[in-house]
Amino acid sequence: MEPVYVRTIAERKPIYRGGITMFLDLPLDVGEEAHAKWVERYGKEFTFPNLRSPGPSLLSQAREALISGDEEAADNLFAETIKHTIKSYDEKSDPEKWGDMAVQLPGDWGPSLPEKRKLREMLTELAHGRVLEAMCGFNSYFGESDRVTDLVALDFCKEALERYEYPERERILYDLERIAEGERMDFFYDESFDTVGIVAGVNYLSDAFVVYREFHRILSRDGRLLVVNATSHGYTDMIKKDFEPEEQSKLVEAAGFSVRVEELGLTKENEIGEYFLIEGTKLHKP
Repeated sequence: MEPVYVRTIAERKPIYRGGITMFLDLPLDVGEEAHAKWVERYGKEFTFPNLRSPGPSLLSQAREALISGDEEAADNLFAETIKHTIKSYDEKSDPEKWGDMAVQLPGDWGPSLPEKRKLREMLTELAHGRVLEAMCGFNSYFGESDRVTDLVALDFCKEALERYEYPERERILYDLERIAEGERMDFFYDESFDTVGIVAGVNYLSDAFVVYREFHRILSRDGRLLVVNATSHGYTDMIKKDFEPEEQSKLVEAAGFSVRVEELGLTKENEIGEYFLIEGTKLHKP
């Protein structure tokens, strides 16, 4: 398996905010016959939801062409209009949902500042050698450090990786759910990392144990696994399993690590749940 590298760099600047797209509001007073002809020909109503500019203008032109009897022009305009429709939220895959958020959100998910700064400082201090930041999103939880020789960022969302705040780092597009389906990250050799970190991500995995086992494989002798999550955190429609620190620590231990669990005290007054660090040190035999 060859890794899929993300080479492009994009600004973290919202294209459209808050999930609000340009909805079309065209009158349907075109007559029953014209409307029926349109639906029969294209299988869609005259008014499309989730139509992004310049889709509304194109659809209006297509409507006028069909009403005037110029079906060829209507077909061409309809084909162009379809290019500017987007899926509804429920129709999108998890990577597509994350992609929308990576494009739209001007800030970051996870602990808010200054709590995020504290977490980054702590994880940066714990990291050493070659580091894999798994499920990285677009804001890194690992800063620059003399103890870190190299850092690889990995995520299943291309848009997040394009906006990752350290574009000079190696960025690899990969969905850890593929490990639950029986894959290995064969593009990483055994014992090729000294630290693996995954922040605010394990509750989006259907089988965290097999992922921890794969992390065990790619970690060096006495390598360190850093898992940070909150007991109440994340996008509920994408969460596969609620984060329970005791349960997750047992999974990390079963995957071949000695385990230390720490409550981090990062929760703000308006937040629910507590943030925990599960620190695993690789045992020579799982």
